[in-house]
Amino acid sequence: MIRVHSAQDIQQANLILHYLEQHDIKAIILNQYTQGALGELPFTHAYPEIWVEDTVNDKAMKLIASYEKLPISNETLVCDNCQEINPDNFETCWSCAAILKN
Repeated sequence: MIRVHSAQDIQQANLILHYLEQHDIKAIILNQYTQGALGELPFTHAYPEIWVEDTVNDKAMKLIASYEKLPISNETLVCDNCQEINPDNFETCWSCAAILKN
């Protein structure tokens, strides 16, 4: 196996892991619990790392590069039920769980 990415935090690592899995690349996260040891370990040893099989290394690297270029949306939706503001990528309202209309 080979390391293809060091993430800033476990949330970013999981997003990239799932992105790879959506494209049929099996990956694992190493160091997912080491951020709690910051200060005891050098910060460079505490980053979560994404590892893949050697045979899919190039494909994984290209997918990660394309993932990092995806636009970030600042658009919002207003829930018809409770009038709460939600990010436009939500399917249900975070406040009342009503289905949002796009």
